[in-house]
Amino acid sequence: MGKSEHTFALNDAVGTPEDVLAPIRAFAPIGLDPCSHPNSIVGARVSVLLPAYGIGNHELGAERIIEGDGLAMHWGGHGLVYVNPPYSRLATDPWVAKARLEADEAILLLPVRTAGAWWQDEVTKCQAITFIRGRVTHTGSEHGAPFHQALVYCGPRVSAWMPHAERLGWTVLAEWRGV
Repeated sequence: MGKSEHTFALNDAVGTPEDVLAPIRAFAPIGLDPCSHPNSIVGARVSVLLPAYGIGNHELGAERIIEGDGLAMHWGGHGLVYVNPPYSRLATDPWVAKARLEADEAILLLPVRTAGAWWQDEVTKCQAITFIRGRVTHTGSEHGAPFHQALVYCGPRVSAWMPHAERLGWTVLAEWRGV
């Protein structure tokens, strides 16, 4: 991880910007955000905050805020799960695996690490990968992320997701990869 990537990884309070969230919200309401933070603008029905943040009076736009570990809870029954995993944790594969195995459907915002074992073992098993054009400037950050990112879709409605995904970049579908 380069120096600028390391600096970005130290701040889990950088959030998904509106230009990335808008196509997701146009696709479906976000039912669960399992790794939220106090400055999040995701607006899921249920947001999970790490205990370090405390419940407090956060303006998350969520109907319900839970304190805990989003990886420890069950993701089924929430509809669309949106995951922008904490970048301070080096392993993103548990988030992708959980999305694939438990969520009704999920969209994850991930760093593009195509050579990584976690990418090849987990991400490539999802139904669609949208490589976002340009660098994402996260909320809470003055500059674009120091790495490229992708939205990864796991679920049964990939054809409904496609028109929304294409607004953000180039999308590869599972059937094109022989999955």
